[in-house]
Amino acid sequence: MTGPLWVDVEAAEYPSLAGDIEVDVAIVGGGLTGVGAAWTLRESKLRVALLEERTLGSGASGRNGGFVLAGPAMSYCDAVSKCGAEAAREVWQLTVENNRLMAELIDQHSIDCGFLRGGSLSLAVDEEELMILQRCRDALDEAQISTAMLARDELPVPFDRMYLGGIYYPGNAEMNSGAFVRGMGHAVRQSTLIFERTTVRGLSHDGRWVLETSGGTIRADSVILATNAYTGRLLPAVPLTPTRGQVVATAPLDRVIVPFPIYANYGYQYWRQTVEGRLVVGGWRDIDLLTEVGTEERANTLILKHLEDFVRAVAGDVPIEYRWSGIMAFTPDEFPLVGAVPDNRGLFIAAGYSGHGVSMAFTCGGLAAQMALGQSPVIPKVFHPGRQLEAAALDVGRGPHRGELQ
Repeated sequence: MTGPLWVDVEAAEYPSLAGDIEVDVAIVGGGLTGVGAAWTLRESKLRVALLEERTLGSGASGRNGGFVLAGPAMSYCDAVSKCGAEAAREVWQLTVENNRLMAELIDQHSIDCGFLRGGSLSLAVDEEELMILQRCRDALDEAQISTAMLARDELPVPFDRMYLGGIYYPGNAEMNSGAFVRGMGHAVRQSTLIFERTTVRGLSHDGRWVLETSGGTIRADSVILATNAYTGRLLPAVPLTPTRGQVVATAPLDRVIVPFPIYANYGYQYWRQTVEGRLVVGGWRDIDLLTEVGTEERANTLILKHLEDFVRAVAGDVPIEYRWSGIMAFTPDEFPLVGAVPDNRGLFIAAGYSGHGVSMAFTCGGLAAQMALGQSPVIPKVFHPGRQLEAAALDVGRGPHRGELQ
C-alpha cells in the first residue's frame, strides 16, 4: 500500500497536546465531521479544542473516493420503504445542503480540492438492479427530484459494454475530501485549538467531561464524538461496524474516460477521474465481505486485483500509482447517529455514515455542534441516536470508562 492520494497522513501542521487544559467543547476526531463541528462553533465565543489521533483528514475523510452524492447510503426507494417518503426526502435535502455548503466554503476560502459539480451516474449490473433503479426513479419523480434514466446505448463508452443502463443525477459533485478537511482546518484555527497526534484514551464524567489523552487531560462541559468507525473505543455500546474499503488511483491519463463520478452493482463498485486526469477506482468489497471488517487499514490483495483488472479493462495498461484502504462505519439501519447520546448530558455524536460520509458528515458535525450550543436544529428523525442507543447500557457519564481511540 502506498497511502491515499488525497492527503499525506504523516504531515502534521498542528501541535500535540502537552499538558492539561480546560475548554467549553471538546471535539474528538479531525475528519469531515470534526471540522464541520468546529466551523459551526467558530463564532460562539466558546473555548473549543479539536483532537485528532493522527493528522487532519488522515482517516476515512482522506481515504474515500471523493463522491459528493445526494441521498441516503441505501437506494432512495429502499429509504422510502424503510422510513417513508417524507423522511427519505428530508435526508435527501440534508445531503443537497451539504453539497451546497461545501461548495460555498471551497469558494470562500479558496480551497484547492478539485471540486467539480457535473452530476453522477448509477449503473445497473443486471436486470434486477435495472428494475430497482427504475423504481427509484419513480420515487424520485414523486418527490420532485430531478433525474434522468439512461438506456444502455446512452451510457458513456466503454461502460455501455459492461452495464445495462442507469440513472443520472445532475446535482452531484466530486472532490478531494482530504484537502477540503485541511482547508477547513485553516479556516477554523483562529477559533479552535487543534491538536494532532493526540490520542484520546479515556472518557469519564465527574461533573464535567474528562478526556484522558496521550498528552494530558482535557476537562470540558460538552464533548462531540466525531470518531466514526473508532467510536466504539470510547463508547462501547454504540452499534457501529467498522468496515474496510479498498481504492486505487492511476497516473494521470491523457484523455477523459470518466466524465463524472460513476457507481454500480448496488454501490459496491465506483470510479471517477480527477481534475489531474487520474482514474480513481474503489469498492468491490462484496467479493470478500467477511474479511473487510475491522479497523486495520490493510490491503486486501483479492479485491485489489479486481480493481486493477477494472482499470486495465477501461483504461488499458496505465500505471497504478496509489493503493490504499480506509475504514467506514455502518449502523444496523444504514442511517447515521447524529445528536445527543441518551442519558449522558453534554455528550453528542455524529457518526455511522455507512459509506456515505463525504455526502453528509460535514453538515452532521455542524448539527451536533448546534446541539452542544443548546440549540434545537432540525435533524432527520431517522438520524436520532436514541433509536439505536436507548436500550443500551450507556453509563459513560456515571463513572470512568477506558478505551483506546486509534
